This record gives sequence, structure tokens and C-alpha cells, in this order.
Amino acid sequence: MANKPTKKQIDNATKILISWKKKMPFYYATAIIIVLLIIIFSSKV
Repeated sequence: MANKPTKKQIDNATKILISWKKKMPFYYATAIIIVLLIIIFSSKV
């Protein structure tokens, strides 16, 4: 049987998930820009 997570572990996990949720648009934007740059440079060759 798995141990139940403690209140402190749940709070830490919640903080991590919330911080990730706030940062995700920046990661997506960066990834899209990189993909566009690759497409632009590969089409010029």
C-alpha cells in the first residue's frame, strides 16, 4: 500500500504546479519561436 502524502508535501506540490502553470505560456512562446526560426533558416538553404 502506498503512503498517503503529508499536508506539507501536498502544499509543496500545489506551489510547484501553480508556478509551472504561470510559466507555461513563456515556454510555449519560446518553443514556437525556435521552430519558426528553424523553418525560416532551413527554407533559405
